Amino acid sequence: DQHRGWFQVSLIPSVALQDQAPFKSVLTHGFVMDGEGRPMSKSLGNVIAPEEIIKQYGADILRFWVASSDYGGDVHLSPEILKGLSDSYRKVRNTFRYLLNNLGDFDLAQNAVPYKELFEIDRWALHRLQEEIREALAAYESYQFHRVTSRLVSFCNAELSSFYLDVVKDRLYCDPAESPSRRAAQTVLYRVADALLRLLAPVLSFTTDECWRFMRHADSVSLSDLPAADDALMDVALMDRWKTLFALRESGLAELEKARTAGLIKAPREAKARLRVKGSDLESFFKSYEKQLPMILGISQIELVQDGSVNGVGVNIEKAGGAKCARCWIYKMDVGAVKAWPDICKRCADAIELEEVKR
Repeated sequence: DQHRGWFQVSLIPSVALQDQAPFKSVLTHGFVMDGEGRPMSKSLGNVIAPEEIIKQYGADILRFWVASSDYGGDVHLSPEILKGLSDSYRKVRNTFRYLLNNLGDFDLAQNAVPYKELFEIDRWALHRLQEEIREALAAYESYQFHRVTSRLVSFCNAELSSFYLDVVKDRLYCDPAESPSRRAAQTVLYRVADALLRLLAPVLSFTTDECWRFMRHADSVSLSDLPAADDALMDVALMDRWKTLFALRESGLAELEKARTAGLIKAPREAKARLRVKGSDLESFFKSYEKQLPMILGISQIELVQDGSVNGVGVNIEKAGGAKCARCWIYKMDVGAVKAWPDICKRCADAIELEEVKR
């Protein structure tokens, strides 16, 4: 009916009278089907009214469903689909909540850390962000809205929430408020929030506008331009190095799960990883990341040893030594080193004392 009635009735007179189409392009979709694959119609009584969706879930979930649907074929809508989208939306919203909660004392003009002074993991996150910006813009240009939503939801869940945001918690919560390490993490969080809010504004217009105002912007996010990928924030050589580190992380997580199942540990922070490395080049590579490896694996301690019997790298999980710091929850050998703070490590004690001096 759309094609026969609306498009042709518009097209035929325009071509006849002006020798051109009345539109630059037309985007159309298949039938809207219910959960059982039947076309929605009043006669079948299986129509879900937009008002019902908005009342139960909010307008952004309705917009999210539209943008997430692959309109190249029939479009499906059911309570189960809406519930799944609501769960995905909640994960994205929680990502924004985490970002904003950690930016309350951050001012981009005063506190931003230059790119060259960021940690390597921070530069990794910015590189991945530029890739997502580039892919999202290409998808928007080709009207593949479902690619925008699927990629950005995956980015929020798999790479931000499950890795980067989890890893930088220690710097955000335990390092001194004004420390370069914490400000570096906040710099990345700000740039991630800024880009994602603008990329998702056409879809989640109400949510992104609410978050945008929490970033102390006076105008609506819809009045901002979509972000552009910045080649200066991309580092191919760094990404190649981190492929090796992520391969180690996958092996380490598998071994941690085995250790947890066997009852050796209850949580990753209780663990120490013994890395058995074959070859001087590989040993030298991991040695250069030795201080970062516990953070990457989400554990407390690391030990690097040469072992010619392994194929590349082997990971053994042991119980971490020392005691658990009550502040950072990392097992360390220097817990209680500062008498005034018997249940925390020296690094946390120093951070607390520094904050008290400032007060």
